[in-house]
Amino acid sequence: MLDQTTSRFEVRIAPLRKIFLKNSAYRHFEQVFTELLERRSSEIADGVTREARCIALIGGSGSGKTSAVRYMLAHHSQLVLGGPETERRDVVSLAVPTPATLKFVGQTTLSALGFPLRRERTSQTIWDMVKDHLQAHQTMFLHYDEA
Repeated sequence: MLDQTTSRFEVRIAPLRKIFLKNSAYRHFEQVFTELLERRSSEIADGVTREARCIALIGGSGSGKTSAVRYMLAHHSQLVLGGPETERRDVVSLAVPTPATLKFVGQTTLSALGFPLRRERTSQTIWDMVKDHLQAHQTMFLHYDEA
């Protein structure tokens, strides 16, 4: 009986889960992201590499962090979100692997960039390769989910 009630509830609530409401936290995230996007775009156009900046979304489980990032990326039409085979990728998004060692995160990042490692490398070599691939794809943002 409980399973049927839960199932009916999930069916009824599913359409509500698709609704995204822009609250004040999202609007602030949107403003900061847009400023960083404009900054990175002009730096890339000028051939300049500056110190990296980040945005950290912090909140409890189910608070909407991943949904906010997905919504933001989907609604910035100028962003190129192509797969590893595309020449330009403005954003590379991936889930942080477990265990989250520096080396394993680097390997997972390389894989998301379309370059899975075929042999053992040092952590330093892996991150040098990540940097090279990010530059080659003109990547402006790395999104690590569940960091």
